[in-house]
Amino acid sequence: MLNLRVSVDGDKIVIHNLQGFTADLREAVHETLAEDIAPGIFNEAFLLLSGAGGLNVYEDRISKKGNAYRKKVGSNVEEYTGFTRQSGEDVTFKKYAGAGAYPVPIRVGWLRRQLNWLKPGQSKDGFFAGDLEIIEYDAAQYARVVHEGYGSSAKFGPRRYLTDALERFNKGARIAGAVEEKIQQKLDKRG
Repeated sequence: MLNLRVSVDGDKIVIHNLQGFTADLREAVHETLAEDIAPGIFNEAFLLLSGAGGLNVYEDRISKKGNAYRKKVGSNVEEYTGFTRQSGEDVTFKKYAGAGAYPVPIRVGWLRRQLNWLKPGQSKDGFFAGDLEIIEYDAAQYARVVHEGYGSSAKFGPRRYLTDALERFNKGARIAGAVEEKIQQKLDKRG
């Protein structure tokens, strides 16, 4: 099956053709990472960044008259917290229905547009994937804030779309199965 040849030369036993076998293994892992695993995890993360909410170009207009606040509500604006600047002037801000939901609601789509992955040996956006690894990342400045649930997202908690994408993709040890299948294909081809 491996097309290995064994020879005896005096007091040495030599196994031939292992270099070809290890090259096939490396190639199989590279192909599986680049063609199956990385795009699969990316697709799962993309779905987790595609939550309900849609795009909203409307804003709430909050104005203070004495102690009363007024609001004009856009199509999917749920509620607001009234406040004004120290100067007392009106403040315009957005508060969307479903803010903090998971899957992460789409607002302007920036998190999804900045989602990316690297094949083995590639580099981009300050990331470098080693010879036998892939990197899934989100280059949006606030990606970590949303993912880890701190800063402006602390009230919503972590929404770990990258971690969850990996777990969803790898259900049933899918990653190991894909690598094993590709290795078997290479072995079968070798004879």
